[in-house]
Amino acid sequence: MSYVFDFDNSLIRISQAESSVTIQELINQIRTAEETIEGIYYGKIASAEGKTSLGNSVSVGITLELLGSWQIKFEDDFGAGYIASITGGNLTGGLGGDSIAYSAGVQALIVQSASATVVTTGAGTAPTADEVATAVINKSISGTTGDSLGNTAEESRKNAKNSFAVSASKA
Repeated sequence: MSYVFDFDNSLIRISQAESSVTIQELINQIRTAEETIEGIYYGKIASAEGKTSLGNSVSVGITLELLGSWQIKFEDDFGAGYIASITGGNLTGGLGGDSIAYSAGVQALIVQSASATVVTTGAGTAPTADEVATAVINKSISGTTGDSLGNTAEESRKNAKNSFAVSASKA
């Protein structure tokens, strides 16, 4: 892998040969650089979070944040140019919030990912049609003393419930 860490200019220089980079490769290289004498002197380059297991071999992607003015700079190409890609997670931070430094003749493509989480609380079964009807009727009639026909609230509930049961059986 051809990564050069320019600590004086806060640049991670990546050669054209490495035009396809994953967030995991990038964080591995960053951690290695941070462990060098120079890396210890200059301090932390990036923070990273993720890989939390969601079960069934599914995990949250990595989010890598470049700290301070650190940026990624792909090797310039004054010929035909090339496309450099960063995949496998999210890349944030950098100088002024820009994680990629300008490189002549290079189009940088960052494929960010987003994950949704569905949380299920409690266990049980879905309500029956009768339970739904009762809940709707009770909600609709709560606080009333009767209907326009002179029935009491309780009679109105029974009539609505019976009406729903008849409609459901015809369907």
